Amino acid sequence: DSQPPVPGDGSSAELNVDVDQIEGLPTLPTVYAQVEELCADPNVEAGELAKIIETDPSITLKLLKLSNSAFFGFTREIKSIGDAVSLLGNETVKNAVLSISVFEATKDMDESAGIDRKAFWQHATAVGSIVRFIAKKMNIQREECFTAGILHDVGKIVLDGLFADFYSGALKAVAEQKVSLFEAEESAIGLTHTKLGHELAESWGIPGGLAQAILYHHRPKSSEGDAELASLVHIGDAYARNLEFGSGGDPYVPVIQPFAFSHLGISGNDMTGWEEEMKQVVEKDMAFLSAIA
Repeated sequence: DSQPPVPGDGSSAELNVDVDQIEGLPTLPTVYAQVEELCADPNVEAGELAKIIETDPSITLKLLKLSNSAFFGFTREIKSIGDAVSLLGNETVKNAVLSISVFEATKDMDESAGIDRKAFWQHATAVGSIVRFIAKKMNIQREECFTAGILHDVGKIVLDGLFADFYSGALKAVAEQKVSLFEAEESAIGLTHTKLGHELAESWGIPGGLAQAILYHHRPKSSEGDAELASLVHIGDAYARNLEFGSGGDPYVPVIQPFAFSHLGISGNDMTGWEEEMKQVVEKDMAFLSAIA
């Protein structure tokens, strides 16, 4: 009731919300929290993990489809979740379950201010793919790279689905003022997808590095805890937009902060040299979306 009235013409209105008080906020399937808890033990048995995952038929089906897709590229068929856990490893399975869980949790929001959901997930997948690609090139050992890309803009989906009346003001500002959606959110509604996404991630029990990447992917230098992942997502976001995979909600390619390049020890020239290979990898990784959608 404390929310301000929404202007009838779709212009700006400050959106003051407390995440704990939001009704209809997506919740993750309970299986994710159980998987996260089990994976805290490095000695957890594959069978134990598989048994928990199999309690959720939808996630089981999608994880099997994903395990058999070009995304992982196994040459033989994976017929069970136990098989998938043994081949992929606990961390990879945990991150796959998280990505599938977030997709499941946000897919049924009926309202929309105008974000193209299909293009949104194509963009998120491309960012994940590019983040994983750069990490591989730079020998950065982080299993959660792809997931960071998938989750980085989750706040947009929630703002679009739960606060469509307010969010239409931000989308209108993008069109009229020729600003990025991030800037439009700040000026039009006073709540950014990064802030809401971060609070959501914390309420879902998502690990700190991923939550930090959601919060700081536009400003990686501000990240106190994990500038590495935030920098990877920052660069991945810009290149996914530059290569025109899907849509992040506006047509603009952000300028990459020099900090992100220097923190990771790469340059714009490196990225240009990798571009063709990167495009092929992103196209292959779109199999992720086909498997979970």
